[in-house]
Amino acid sequence: MNSSDAKQIIGSNTLVTVGNIADVPAKIDTGADSSSVWASDINVTPDGALQFKLFAPGCPYYNGQVHETTQYKVGVVRSATGEEQTRYRVHLPIT
Repeated sequence: MNSSDAKQIIGSNTLVTVGNIADVPAKIDTGADSSSVWASDINVTPDGALQFKLFAPGCPYYNGQVHETTQYKVGVVRSATGEEQTRYRVHLPIT
């Protein structure tokens, strides 16, 4: 087989840029409707804005930058043990 005939194999994992944080490992799921990312220090301000930091101290991708948006949705998820957790849904640039 000629090298120009070789097909590129795309794995299920890749490195992405989330906001301004480069080389973050990500799992590719072409059938998914949404994705999740680790966030910390999540707060809703008195005027209704959502503030959060991507990742957390101790993580190599954490930079302490506070992100703020008023464009978010709130949902509740229930674990198998019945525990409920509030989850926030935002749009983040991923490349």
